[in-house]
Amino acid sequence: MSISIEAIDRRIKEIDEELEKVAAIQEEREELVAAKKVMMRYSGDVAHQHKAGGDSAHTPDIGDTGVINLDDLVPPAKVVKSKDTLYSNIENLIIERFGDQEFTVNHVAAALNATGKGSEAKHFKNRISLEVKKLAVNGVIDRTEKGSGNIPHKYRKAKAEPEQEKIKPFALGLAKNTAEGS
Repeated sequence: MSISIEAIDRRIKEIDEELEKVAAIQEEREELVAAKKVMMRYSGDVAHQHKAGGDSAHTPDIGDTGVINLDDLVPPAKVVKSKDTLYSNIENLIIERFGDQEFTVNHVAAALNATGKGSEAKHFKNRISLEVKKLAVNGVIDRTEKGSGNIPHKYRKAKAEPEQEKIKPFALGLAKNTAEGS
């Protein structure tokens, strides 16, 4: 059985043309599905939209009475995203961007502004300072130098510790206060 290179090239060209046709058909199908969803949304046919593959995985059967059985309802799966707080922004910044470098509150403020998560609020650096202190108390960062006057505190990302040995400092303070009160 002898196949020439020209015959192989012709077959490859035919397959490529077929693939282009399939891609065009897929694109047309996606456009039609999108148009159908828009039309159903404007017509108010929400139940049909769900059955046709809308956002909900399960549409409850209303029945003749018009009452929905609450046991049949399945809540939609939601991706739980943690709230974007100043504390979490600073923690992520320190863990992901600062490495093992020493830094001050001024460095954190400048980095937050550079990433677009800063603020021009009047006392924003004071808030950053409070959050950095919380990170130090929680063991995420260590204070390497104590500042005084115009000399700021310096911090560094904490070394990783085994979870078993890690005790949060505020828990120790609570235990001391309880023992003293007894």
